[in-house]
Amino acid sequence: KQWYQRRVRVMRESASGRKIRRCAEKFYGEDLGLNINLHNITTFDLFEKVHTELFDSNDGSISYIDSKDVTLQNLMRRGFKTPFIVRADTGKPPGLRVPGPDFTVKDVERLVGATRKVDVMDVSTQRSLQMTMHQWAKYFESNKRDNLLNVISLEISQTQLCELVQPPDFVKDIDWVETVWPPIFKKSQNIGTNNMAKMKYPKVQKYCLMSVRGSYTDFHLDFGGTSVWYHLVKGAKVFWLIPPTEQNLSKFVKWTLAGKQSDVFFGDLVDKCYRVNLTAGDTFYLPGGWIHGVYTPRKSLVFGGNFLHSYNIIGQLQVTAIEDITKVEPRYLYPYFVEMAWFVAQKYHKYFKDVEVHGKGNSVLLEEEVEGLNLLLDRLEESSTFHANIPVQITCPKSLILELRDLLLHAEIDSRCSDYSEPLISRERNEEEKFSCSRPVSTNRPFTITPEASDASSDEEEE
Repeated sequence: KQWYQRRVRVMRESASGRKIRRCAEKFYGEDLGLNINLHNITTFDLFEKVHTELFDSNDGSISYIDSKDVTLQNLMRRGFKTPFIVRADTGKPPGLRVPGPDFTVKDVERLVGATRKVDVMDVSTQRSLQMTMHQWAKYFESNKRDNLLNVISLEISQTQLCELVQPPDFVKDIDWVETVWPPIFKKSQNIGTNNMAKMKYPKVQKYCLMSVRGSYTDFHLDFGGTSVWYHLVKGAKVFWLIPPTEQNLSKFVKWTLAGKQSDVFFGDLVDKCYRVNLTAGDTFYLPGGWIHGVYTPRKSLVFGGNFLHSYNIIGQLQVTAIEDITKVEPRYLYPYFVEMAWFVAQKYHKYFKDVEVHGKGNSVLLEEEVEGLNLLLDRLEESSTFHANIPVQITCPKSLILELRDLLLHAEIDSRCSDYSEPLISRERNEEEKFSCSRPVSTNRPFTITPEASDASSDEEEE
């Protein structure tokens, strides 16, 4: 706790006296031409950053794993703190399902609906605009463009395309939406919208990303400290990856608040920045808290998703603290993060009680879980934001915190994970739960969502 509070204090001190800027993710230029003028995107030489050997070193922080080894048990043993890549020639990770290489943006249009509105970033103005999926597909396939646009936030759940996409098994096994969030609310979501007024669960599990050649996404943190699974169906991507050390995160806060991202390549400000190249068929796992930028050397089509889990709770809370310091707009935050935190505490409390009666069986409780849960309880107890947004299902929040603290204090922590081990909380156990309350969250939402801040796809109910 002291370490976490010290990190937040350092970041807040870094932010003091600086002008707070509008902290939306920034997306820079795209071009189809063979001679891309990258100097029009940034004042630094992006071409040089793509090709320099400076970011090629790998000290083992980035792993390359055979698809057959991507199991929940193996990942629990190795931890969820560093990125790994599954190359195409080893096959897809177990459970992963995505369309084949012949799939096109026109197919996306057909399956999500031609009238579906998508959130598009106009690179020249750095502002969002709305297009229909038909307009976007026409733009994407055109050889001539008057402006530069990019789509990286098309969430496809509750569409026909959703059925063609499934995350890897290990993701579904630990994703809090599957293991913690009351399943009745996800099942009752029948509108493909990311408007908070119509969203019944954190709808961030399945995204379709479509980028033309030359796209550049500046360094950022994924919302809520979520981890990411990412499969490249077509094209190529270049990632710059920076580990979430205390020093790097503090520098990131300063760089963000300075508002001059196009002038300074953040990878030049840190001791270690790794560059990885992804090609069609590769699958990538990026842990929460890793600062990263992305470049598209070839027009690409990607499927991926974001998820919170129990093995990086501290990292997830660190990112939410940074989001608070840098004044990230509500639309760029993880939906229902506060409510999710309460459901996590509730779920662990219940299963610890079950363990007292029935024993642990094959379930394991790892040290990082206990450390993270204790910090999460601190936030639930001390934060006014968490107090103001308690789900209606949490009837006795004070008792919940006190009892879970005591259970954690006496919990048996496992140092090893076998081939038969399973998490204490699981999607199977969550599916067995019965919830009688009809409202997923309290009427006071954690964030005020205005019409201007709602997702561009908020009109899905028209389909």
